[in-house]
Amino acid sequence: MDDLAVFLDRVDALVAKLEPAQQRELARKIGTEIRRRNAERIKSNTEPDGSGMAARRGKNLRRLRANGSLRAGQPFYYYGRLVSLTWVKDYGERFIGGFAAGDNSKVGVYLRSHVKLASKANKRMFRRLPMAKWLKAKTEVGSATVGFWTGSAARVAAEHQSGSRKNLPPRTVLGFSPDDIEWIEQSVIEYLAEAL
Repeated sequence: MDDLAVFLDRVDALVAKLEPAQQRELARKIGTEIRRRNAERIKSNTEPDGSGMAARRGKNLRRLRANGSLRAGQPFYYYGRLVSLTWVKDYGERFIGGFAAGDNSKVGVYLRSHVKLASKANKRMFRRLPMAKWLKAKTEVGSATVGFWTGSAARVAAEHQSGSRKNLPPRTVLGFSPDDIEWIEQSVIEYLAEAL
C-alpha cells in the first residue's frame, strides 16, 4: 500500500464525522487547490517529484507553407544545416538569397520543398493543457477529482502519463507532490479543528 493510500485511510475516518455540506466544502477547497498546483506544474513542465519532464525528441521541424515565404534574417534548415540569409527573393519553387561570409558575400539557391522551419512547439510542452477548459476539478460529498475528462486534451494527457505511444517517454502530467500531500493534511486538520 503506498503512502497516499495509508494517508487517505486515516483522513477518511475523520472526514466521515462531518456533515455532507461540510464534506463538499472541504472537497471543493482541496480540489481547487490541487487543480491549481497541477496546472502550475504542467505549465512549467515539471514532474510532481520536482524533476523536469522528459524533453521533446528531435528538432520538431515543419515545412514551409505552399504560399509561405521566407523573410530576411529568418533562420531555416536546409538539408539539416541551419541557414539565415540577409536578403531573400521568392521565385515560386525556389528561393534565391545571400549572406555575408567574411569579406565576401555568398548567394545560394534553395528549393522550397527542402526548406524546414523550426516549430515554436520546441519551446514548451502542454502550453494549453492546464487551461480550466480542459483541466477540471469535480467535487462530490467526501471526494474531489482533478483530471481531463473529454476530448483531445484527455487523450494527450493519458498518452503522456503512461507513455503508451511508441517511443513516448512517460511524463507524469497529473500527480501529488510531497508538498501537495502535506498541504492536504494541514488543510483537513485546520478544517476539522474549526468544524468539530
